[in-house]
Amino acid sequence: KTLVEAARSARPELEIFEVSPPEAAIRKAVSLAKPGDSILWAGPGHQDYRDIEGVRTPYSARQEARDALREAGWR
Repeated sequence: KTLVEAARSARPELEIFEVSPPEAAIRKAVSLAKPGDSILWAGPGHQDYRDIEGVRTPYSARQEARDALREAGWR
C-alpha cells in the first residue's frame, strides 16, 4: 500500500488529498488549514533541489511552505 492508501484505509472518515506538483500540494494544504490544524508534508523537505527528468532543479519545500503561509496571511 502507498502512504495515501494506508491513511485512507486507517481513517476512512478523513478527507485525504494527494496533490502534485509540490507547490500545488503545499498551497492546497495551506488554503484548507484553519487555526489549530496540522499539515503533514510527506515529501523530501530537507533537500534544496528536486530531480525533474534527471535534471536537478533548485527547490525548497520549506521556503515554498513559508511563502504559501505568508501569502495566506499566516505569521
